[in-house]
Amino acid sequence: MADSSTALENEVVVKDGEQAEQQSLQTNTAESSDAGESPASSEAKADEGAKPQSMLEAVKLAIEPAKPEAAKTEGEEKSPDSEGGEKESEATSEKPKGDEDEKLPFHKHPRWQQVLHEKKAAEHRLKELEPTVRNFEGFQRSVVEAGLSAQEIDEGFEIMKLMKSNPAQAYEALQKYMAPLAAFVGQQLPEDLQGRVDAGTLDPDSAQELARARNEKAFAETRVAKTAEQREREAEEQQYTKIRTHLDHCAVAVTKWETEWKGSDPDYAVKQPLVDAQLAKLNQEQGVPKTVEDAVERAKEARSIVEKTLAPVLKKTTEKRTVTGGSSATQAAPKPKTLREAIALAARAK
Repeated sequence: MADSSTALENEVVVKDGEQAEQQSLQTNTAESSDAGESPASSEAKADEGAKPQSMLEAVKLAIEPAKPEAAKTEGEEKSPDSEGGEKESEATSEKPKGDEDEKLPFHKHPRWQQVLHEKKAAEHRLKELEPTVRNFEGFQRSVVEAGLSAQEIDEGFEIMKLMKSNPAQAYEALQKYMAPLAAFVGQQLPEDLQGRVDAGTLDPDSAQELARARNEKAFAETRVAKTAEQREREAEEQQYTKIRTHLDHCAVAVTKWETEWKGSDPDYAVKQPLVDAQLAKLNQEQGVPKTVEDAVERAKEARSIVEKTLAPVLKKTTEKRTVTGGSSATQAAPKPKTLREAIALAARAK
C-alpha cells in the first residue's frame, strides 16, 4: 500500500514538472514573437520539419537561440573570414622570396646581380689604385737603384721633417753626416796631406784638391764594385727563378708518368722507394735535366735499373720442399702475385 502511494506521488510530481516546462516554453515563445523575428524564429523557419520529440528537447530549443545571436554579434565585430584573410595577407607579405628568385633567369637572379655589382666595384677600385701602385713601384725601384736601406730612408725622412718643423734639431742630426762629407770634398785633410801643409811643402788649396781627387776615385771604384755585385745578385736570382720554374715543370711531368705507372704495376708500392733512390742518384750524377722530356726519360731509366736488379727474384716462381719419411718430392709453388711474395718464395727456397 505504501508503494502505491509513493508511485502516485511520483506521477504527480512528474506531471507538475511537465506543466511547468510547457508554461516556460509558452512564455519564451510569446516573448520572442513580441520582440520581432529573431535568429531563433528564422532558424525555426529553416527547420520547420524538425519538431521536438520530447519536452526536454523543446526546452533546449527555447534556450539555445540566444547563443547564435551572441556568436553572430562577435562575428560582426571580427569575422573568421576577415581574420583568416589578414593572416593570409601577412603570411603572403612575409613569404620568402626564394621561390620567386629561383624562377628568374640566371642572369637576373639577385645573387648574380650582386656578384656583378661587386665585380664592377672591385674593378673600379683597382683602376683607382693603379696610379698609386705605379708610384710606389717607381719609388721602390729608385730605392733599389740607389742602394738605400730601410733605416737610411727612415733617417732621411726624419731629417727632412725636422728641416720643416725644427731646423735647429735638423742641424744637429746632420752633424754625423757633415764630417764624412767635409773629408770627402777636402775641407778636412787626411793626416799625410795635413803634415805636408804644416811642413810648407804643399799649399792648402792643392792639398784640398788632392784629397778630393783621392776620395772621388775611391768612391767611383766602390760604386762600380757595388753595381757589379748588385747585377750579379740579380742575375743569380733570375737564374734561380728560371731553374726553379723548370724543375717545377719537370716534377709535374714525372708525377704524371708515375701516376700512370702506379695504375699499371701491382708492385708499385715495393718498387717506388727504390726507384726514387735511383732517380736521386742519377740526378746527382747527371745534374738538372735539360728538358721536361729528359726528366721523364731519367725516371724511366731509374725504374728500368731497379727492375733489372730485381729480375732474378721475380723469376723464382717454384719452391722445392723436403717431405719427411725418407722421400722427397717437388711441389709446384703458386705463382707470386706481388714482389713481396716473390722475395718471400726466393728466401724460403734457399
